[in-house]
Order: sequence, then structure tokens, then C-alpha cells
Amino acid sequence: MGDRTAGPFWYYDDLHPGVTGDSIRASTWEPALRGAELQALAGELEDDGVAITRQLHGDLTTQVIAAPNAVATRALSLAAKGLYAAGLIRDFASMVDNFDASVSQINQDYQQRVSAAVFAAQHDPDVRTGEVAVDRAGIAAAIEADLRPRWHQAQQRLDDDADTIATRLRQGPTTANVRDLIRSGLLPLGAASLYPGLHLTAADKRAARDAADDDGWPLDLAQFLGLLPGDDPAATDWAQYATGLAGFGANGYANWFSLIRKGVFAPNFRLPSGLLSYQSLAPFRGYSPSAAWNRFRIMLPADALERNFRAYPYQGSAKAFWNSVDTWGARAGGVVTAVTAGWDQWQDDSDDPSLDQGERVDRTATTAVSTGAAAWAGAEVGAWGGAAIGTAICPGVGTAVGAFVGGVIGGAAGAWAGSEAAEVVNEKFDGAVHAVGDAAGWVGDKLGLW
Repeated sequence: MGDRTAGPFWYYDDLHPGVTGDSIRASTWEPALRGAELQALAGELEDDGVAITRQLHGDLTTQVIAAPNAVATRALSLAAKGLYAAGLIRDFASMVDNFDASVSQINQDYQQRVSAAVFAAQHDPDVRTGEVAVDRAGIAAAIEADLRPRWHQAQQRLDDDADTIATRLRQGPTTANVRDLIRSGLLPLGAASLYPGLHLTAADKRAARDAADDDGWPLDLAQFLGLLPGDDPAATDWAQYATGLAGFGANGYANWFSLIRKGVFAPNFRLPSGLLSYQSLAPFRGYSPSAAWNRFRIMLPADALERNFRAYPYQGSAKAFWNSVDTWGARAGGVVTAVTAGWDQWQDDSDDPSLDQGERVDRTATTAVSTGAAAWAGAEVGAWGGAAIGTAICPGVGTAVGAFVGGVIGGAAGAWAGSEAAEVVNEKFDGAVHAVGDAAGWVGDKLGLW
């Protein structure tokens, strides 16, 4: 429960003494815990049944299997219904919080308007001479009456929200209702296995993790860029994180050596005669807008780094080596992104019985290729733009830092765009190969080929 402004408009616990969003939310902890215990109990019963049947033979085996299965099924059903109801009640608790926030704003507006009106009345000439007294009660009553409809509107929204929760309780744990609760973070991801027929997409799982993530935007940004592992990382997540850090380090080290330790900023232009000539550095020195602009524009061509950064004497081969490290490091980063994205897709699809082996392979390959290629392309574009901006600020150091930062941001943005594109293809066609097959079938039908 957040800070609340005192005033004449009632909060939820004024209407229902002792009941707040926090108290409603707390009331669901015990049922949710019991639901998790039932889910665990069902798993234990299934394991016990398997262990016992290994020691039996004949018709007795069938009877023994049926006994714990019936109990386990009942336990899972109770767990599913209990967790679903707890999720809806937590949703209503959030609605109560929203109502109280609206009431607090109305009370705040009331206080501000009363203070302003009284202040204005006190400066009325008649009041200052003492002929007329300030009618504080009348001012407050008029403002309260003016704001009262807003409070009734907030109360009506809460009533409508309560009706929605009641409707969803009557509907029961339908696939759509459960999916919404999981995406909102009101049901844990692990509860999805309780609801037959529910398959969570990668977007569903990402939304659930985002809803449950309250780290704040700085940590979220660091995780998005790959500078920190995600929440509750598994072994594969740590491996991906370590590999990503190694790639960042290799690229940063290569840029530093290629552009600073083994090279120097020495821009050159193509003269009207067609010959290349190293120009005076005068137009590029200093931090004036014109010098920064000159440095920026000569870094826009694709070969700007090779043209405008020369090797120190006797350092040509060393500079070329570190250029190669940078190039192959970027490519390796794309491959690592492709592999990890494909693995994540394979794992996400492993619990979906509607997908056959071919569809899973197709979806995995689509995600891997799309995400990896987009990450590599994004890193290249980001490094190019970052190098140009960094050179405009401070040639050499700024170039290396700009290329590194731009590559990280561009690679992360590219990976996100590629994964989103792959998700669209996977959800609509179950992979790129199936999409091509569907397109070919459509063309064939139109042309009457089959």
C-alpha cells in the first residue's frame, strides 16, 4: 500500500474496514502454497506408482497403476483450481490498489484546490478589511461536491473489475484465462503444466518473466545487453553469459590495439584527379562543431576505418592481425547467439505435444538463423555508427569505445528483432521451411499444378 493523501473521499479500507490490496494479496499465500504442495504430491505419487509397478507382474500391475493415478489426478485438479483462484484474487488486489491510487489523487486535488481557493479568498479586499469572513467550510463543500463524481467513477470501475473477476471464476481455468494470468505474473510459470492443452509461446514466457521482474530499468537494460545474466539463470544461461563476456572482451581488446596501440587517426581524401592524398589534420583537430562534423562525415563510408586509421611504422602486420580478431570475433558472436537462441527454442518447444520432431527442428533452425544473423548485422551497423560518433568526439579512444558500445547495443537490438521475426514465423507456420512449403502449396493451387 503506497502513500495516501488524507481527505473526504474514502479508500477501500474505509468502505470495507481492515481490507486493503495488501491484505487481499496476503490472503492468497496460504492457498497458493497448498496448491504447490498438491502439485508436488501428485508428482511423488506418480513416482511411487512407477517404482511399485516395477516389482509386479500381470493384472495386479494394472490395478496398482490405477490407484495412485486417480489420487494424483484429483490432486492436480485441486492444485490447478486453487492456484487459478489465488491468481484471480491477486489480480483483484491490484485493482484495489489502483482504486486507492485514484482516490489518493482525488484527495490530493481536493487539498490543493481548497488551499488555493482559501488563499485567494483571504486576499479579497472585503476580507482584508474584516468586513467579510472566509467561508472555509463552504469552499471545501463546493470543491468536494465538484470532485465527488470522479470518486463515484473510480468506485464504478472497481465494481466492474470485481464483476470481471467473478466472471472468470465462474468460467474456470480456461486456456485463455490461465494464459493471461501467467503473462501478468499472477501465476508462476511452473504452474503451466497443471493445465492440459496450454502451450506457452516464447512471448508468453518472456511476458511472465518481465511481469515478475522488479529489478528496475538499469538492471533490465544490463540484462538485455548481455552484460548481466537473466533472472534465475540456468547452467546454459551462465555459459551463454560467460561466452558473451568473452566476446565483448575480445572485441574491445582488438579495437583498442588496432585503433590506438598499433594505429593512428590519419584521414585521407580522394582528390579530383583520383589520387589518394593524406591531408593536413588541421580541419579535424579540436572540439569545434566543424572539426567534429568533419571527423564524423569521413567515418561514414564502409571502409572508413581502413582508410582513416593508418598503422604506426613497422606495425602494419600487427594492426592487420587485430583487425582480423575483431572481424572474426563479431562473426563468432553471431554464431554463439544463434546456438543459444536455437537451444532456448528447442527447450521451449519440448513440452508442446502438438509439435512433431520435424516442426521442432524447423522452429529451432528458424529462431537460430534469424536471431544469429540479425544479431551479427545489428552489431556491424551499431559498431559502424558508434565508431563514427566516437571519432567525432575523440579520434582513437572515442572510435574504439564508440565501436564497442555501438556493437553491443546494435547486437542486442538485432537479436531482439530477429527473435521477434522468428516468433512470428514459428507461431504462424511452425518454422521457415513450413512457411516456404505453405507458400509453394498456395502458388501451386493458384496455378493448378496439383
